[in-house]
Amino acid sequence: NNLSFNLADIAEVLKRRKSFIVYFTLLSGLVAAAIVFFVIPPYYKSTAVVVAANPLLADKAHLYNDNVEQLYSTFGGEDDLNRLYGIAGLETTYKLLVDMFALVKYYGIEGSNAELNTRKAVEELRDDVDLIKNELYQLKISVTTKDKKLSASIANSFVDIVQSKAQDIWKKSYEYTLQKISAASADLEKQYNLLADSTGTNTPLSQLKRQGLLEQIQQNEKISSQLKIAIANNTPALIIMERAYPSAKADNPKKLLIIVATLLSALAFSIIAVLVFERRQ
Repeated sequence: NNLSFNLADIAEVLKRRKSFIVYFTLLSGLVAAAIVFFVIPPYYKSTAVVVAANPLLADKAHLYNDNVEQLYSTFGGEDDLNRLYGIAGLETTYKLLVDMFALVKYYGIEGSNAELNTRKAVEELRDDVDLIKNELYQLKISVTTKDKKLSASIANSFVDIVQSKAQDIWKKSYEYTLQKISAASADLEKQYNLLADSTGTNTPLSQLKRQGLLEQIQQNEKISSQLKIAIANNTPALIIMERAYPSAKADNPKKLLIIVATLLSALAFSIIAVLVFERRQ
């Protein structure tokens, strides 16, 4: 009986205050529509999709040994994808993009401290970038800005920077090995020349040493040539499944969704407000 009595009172209050509820709800919807159409600028999202390439493809054995070539998969695994994700999240990656696209000016950051301005722009860019790894071992790089072309350009440059940094990992390793082999070959050549210039070069022992040194020098030259070709081969560290392109329409704000949500929220708020007011009366 109490429940029926309360519901009857509530219905009576809502009937009596329906004008306020309707006007408040419609006014809130109009304000929300004005804001989303005339105040909030449109934002455009562009997304690039990449997968990790097998880092073993950079192995020089992949170029010279036919027996093991078929053992290498084109695609990398989860660990390789995590490596790309880590590179994409580096502070230096964002700083390169900030300088490349003059994002300090784009974000309207002002100040006399250039380093601090760059840092603020990096934080703004981080808010506009989404790095997502999915169950298909794909890395999605999404960028949202007020300029559709800028969003696509930043996303594609993100891919290029990650590609370059990941390639440098194995390239520098090969360059270091090449440097060591070249230094060892130079030392072997000195020993060979010393033996050739010394007396008693026609002895069996001297000839055997010279032959051994010559074979080592030739082997080092072969390895050096392979390393140089492997470095010049520029094996990709990632495979681009889809490059980013400018969005055909704005992705944010979701105008209809915001207006509907505002109407429902205003309706609920106005109903609660009149019930609380009447209860106090």
